[in-house]
Amino acid sequence: MRRLLAGDQADLDRDVLCAVTTRSQSMTYVIKNTLQMNWKGAYRDWKGLRTAQVLAACRRLEQRGYLTEVPSSYAVQKCWDATDTGRRHVGVAL
Repeated sequence: MRRLLAGDQADLDRDVLCAVTTRSQSMTYVIKNTLQMNWKGAYRDWKGLRTAQVLAACRRLEQRGYLTEVPSSYAVQKCWDATDTGRRHVGVAL
């Protein structure tokens, strides 16, 4: 997939946050697969999306306080969960 432009990054960030809030504690590759499978909550088609692009989006969202990295039983795989701020931003109430 080509390099993401600023508008594409914003779309990806929004879709990643929506995907994580609908199912808690998702691994990076699971988020990518969810978006690639034409997930109904996605704002656009993400065919060709790479795990590294999703990881970058998760890190951006973590810096903004929307996601947090949670402990995983795997040594190198990252697991993410939405913070209360992230859930409020998307409008998901738990």
